[in-house]
Amino acid sequence: MTAKLITILLALGLTAIALLSQRQQCIDLAYQITRTHNKCDRIRTDLWDVRCAIAEQVAELHRKEFLTGPMPHDETSLMAARARQEQDARYQSPSMTTRHGG
Repeated sequence: MTAKLITILLALGLTAIALLSQRQQCIDLAYQITRTHNKCDRIRTDLWDVRCAIAEQVAELHRKEFLTGPMPHDETSLMAARARQEQDARYQSPSMTTRHGG
């Protein structure tokens, strides 16, 4: 009778230890997931800061070009780049712009 009681208590103790171990693993995993989400949020915030800085710089370039006009031989001009893109689109061969079935 005593051996059965000791065996049952030992089994209950081992089961409790296993359940506590599983619980701790779940807590650790939730903590890691939270840290990863926080890191993603920080990176997303940094990315938006960079996007805003780029947008401000581009807007400033547009304002300067609008007020002063592009320089005649300025290859970095936004207006010159847009004109080159439009010109390239006009002179592209039809085979490059459409797909032919066959």
